[in-house]
Amino acid sequence: MLQQSVHNPLDSLINNRNSYAPENYPYSPLSVIAEDSTITQAWNARKITSTTQPPVVFKAKTKGEQYADGCIVLFLIIFFLIASERIVEGFITAFKAALNLRKQFEADDELTLRTSRLITVAFVLPTVVFALCPSPTYFFIILTCTLGYLAVMSGFMAILDYVNHSTVFGFINRMRSNYVIIASVFLLLGKINMLWATLSAIPFIIFLAMASKVVLKNNFSVFFYILYICTLELLPAILVFRYILK
Repeated sequence: MLQQSVHNPLDSLINNRNSYAPENYPYSPLSVIAEDSTITQAWNARKITSTTQPPVVFKAKTKGEQYADGCIVLFLIIFFLIASERIVEGFITAFKAALNLRKQFEADDELTLRTSRLITVAFVLPTVVFALCPSPTYFFIILTCTLGYLAVMSGFMAILDYVNHSTVFGFINRMRSNYVIIASVFLLLGKINMLWATLSAIPFIIFLAMASKVVLKNNFSVFFYILYICTLELLPAILVFRYILK
C-alpha cells in the first residue's frame, strides 16, 4: 500500500522564510558586511608610510678643503705671532675708548695706536669669519663681502668729507674699527653660546650713539644724521647680511 504524502501547511511558510534569508537577499546585512570586509582588505593592502625627516648627514670635507683650512689656520697663527704686540695693543685701545669720546680722539691722533688698531682689525676679521664658516668657500665669499662693505663705506665717508669740507666722517669711519674689534669678541664667544653672538649688536648701537655726538657737535643737523644712519649704516648692513644669509 502506497503512502500518500501529507501536505503540511507550515512548509509554505518555511519556503517563504528561506526565500528571504540573508544569503538570498541581495541587500542583506551579511552582504554589506562582506562588502565592508572587502573594502577593509583593500585598504589594509595599501602601504601607508609616514614621511620622516632623514637624519642630517654632514658632508665630510674634501682633501682640498682640509688643505685650505690648514693653510688659513697657519696664516692666522703666523700673523698673530708676528704682530701679537700690536694686536694686544689694539684690543686694549678699542675697549678703553669704547665709551669715551675723548679717548677716541686721542687714539685717532696717535699714529701708533691707529696702526695697532688697523692691524687688529686685519687679524680679527678673518679669524671670526673662519670660525663661523663651515667651509673655505664660504670663508672667502663672506670675507670678500665684508672687506668690500668696509671699502665702500670708506669711499662714501671720504665723499661726505669732501662735499662738506670736513674731516668728521673720516674720523667716524676710523672710529668704527674699535667696535668691529669688540663685536668680534662676542661673535667668537657665540661659538660657545649663541647668546653671546646676539650681544654683538651692542657695540654697533654704541658706535651709532658715539657717531651722533660727533656729527651733532660739528653743527650738522639731526635730519642729516638720520639720513646718514639710514643710507650709510643700516641699509648697506642689511643688504650684506641678507646676501650672506642667502
